[in-house]
Amino acid sequence: MSRIADLDTRHVVHPHQVIGAPAPPVVFVEGRGAQIRDEDGNWYIDGTCGLWVCPVGHGRSELAEAARRQMEKLEYYASFWEFTNPPAAELAARPRASAT
Repeated sequence: MSRIADLDTRHVVHPHQVIGAPAPPVVFVEGRGAQIRDEDGNWYIDGTCGLWVCPVGHGRSELAEAARRQMEKLEYYASFWEFTNPPAAELAARPRASAT
């Protein structure tokens, strides 16, 4: 078991794991586009998109740069209650693309 897998097994509770008898984790270390690679070098199609948070693909330098610029100001804030932030409001106001 790798160091990361061992740390995970000893310290992380996963939402759907069997408590008391967790299976060894698959440790993903890299992503490119719609594929992810585990620490053993196996490539997978990221069919769940990291639970729906990376539909734009992994490893995109232009998105990393945009995130870096935003994180220098405000990395994140939830939109619960009446809270917002400029990127969330501006993105929501953009015209939607036609589905045709």
